[in-house]
Amino acid sequence: IALFDGDPTRGLLIAMGSYVIIFSGLTLIQTVLLQAQGLTRESLYPLMAGIIVRVIADYFLVARRDLGGQGAVMGSYLQGIVTVVFNEFLIRRKLGFSVNHAAFMARAALGALAMGAVLLVSQQVLPQLTGRLNNGLLILGLVFLGILIYSVVLILLGGISKSELNSIRPGLAVKLPDFLQRLLPD
Repeated sequence: IALFDGDPTRGLLIAMGSYVIIFSGLTLIQTVLLQAQGLTRESLYPLMAGIIVRVIADYFLVARRDLGGQGAVMGSYLQGIVTVVFNEFLIRRKLGFSVNHAAFMARAALGALAMGAVLLVSQQVLPQLTGRLNNGLLILGLVFLGILIYSVVLILLGGISKSELNSIRPGLAVKLPDFLQRLLPD
């Protein structure tokens, strides 16, 4: 997909960056856990540390001609890793337990892998468009396709429950197709 400037390699950046969602999801879960236990201030420290690492990484990596935009994606991964590890440290130290993230990470990784694969194939199959509006609409459509693929894979793997969907919007779970509703754990 040629993003606005006609360069089709920009789609590679989207595919590379799509897996950052794994760290975003883990960070969200960990931050909510810390805040629910009354550690609101402490939950900000990992986020700030991640932002500092991201700014420093972007400063050095994006400036490299051989990396460019890929350096920004690397900075996103570094930010995610620092934030998740720091959050995990706080959870163990302040709450006295550790969370086995293997199941969460496996589901999120499979969802991100499926999403990235579908988007990469879509990039190869869909025709190259000219013009910013055409590319913008194509990208918007691909974003929605990515959200749909990721969500369906998480539902198929049991990574989302009915109560979680209904907490986003009441009655959301019943609006899903019947085969997906049957797969949702309560």
